[in-house]
Amino acid sequence: MTHARILSILSLITLLLISSNALALDGYKDRRGIMGGVSVGGGVGLVESEEGLTGIDQGRKMGFHMSGMLGSGISKKLTVFGEANWWARSVELGENQLASNHYSFNAVGNLFIIKGIFVEAGGGFAYASYDAQQGTYASVQNYREMGLALKGGAGFENFINSNTAVGLRVDYTRHFYNNADFDTVTGGLTLRWY
Repeated sequence: MTHARILSILSLITLLLISSNALALDGYKDRRGIMGGVSVGGGVGLVESEEGLTGIDQGRKMGFHMSGMLGSGISKKLTVFGEANWWARSVELGENQLASNHYSFNAVGNLFIIKGIFVEAGGGFAYASYDAQQGTYASVQNYREMGLALKGGAGFENFINSNTAVGLRVDYTRHFYNNADFDTVTGGLTLRWY
């Protein structure tokens, strides 16, 4: 890519970012109605398991986190939505290859306290997926289990135009399974449309 193209793209992005504040002045900036969003980030997780080595049972380990949400704004200060979360980590310990995936499907509420600052709480279903291959030629051991999930968190978002908000959030989630418990602290960037 030439310098002229890079400069043109950066100029266009800068112009759009500067003009987004002017667009937001004319916008409604209300959280009522249909809303959707995504969040991408990372976080530390820990599994307490009776099933043996998981790769994230010896202290908290960093993993990738992503979530999607769809719901509705009840008022300017309250949103309620369904949220799908995914936390993943793959690790090699010696010849052992371990992959841990944890999903939760929650009903969540956000209460906006001051302007864009919110607290959230929710609960729902959890699903654990764990694959382990001990040694290069060994067969893969699978572990799958459904459970319950509870979460709480806080965050901040700011409207960049009349119906789009960008923000940051931090969550704590706990999964309850028969043979294991999983908890994570995650943080990420959010993008929501109202």
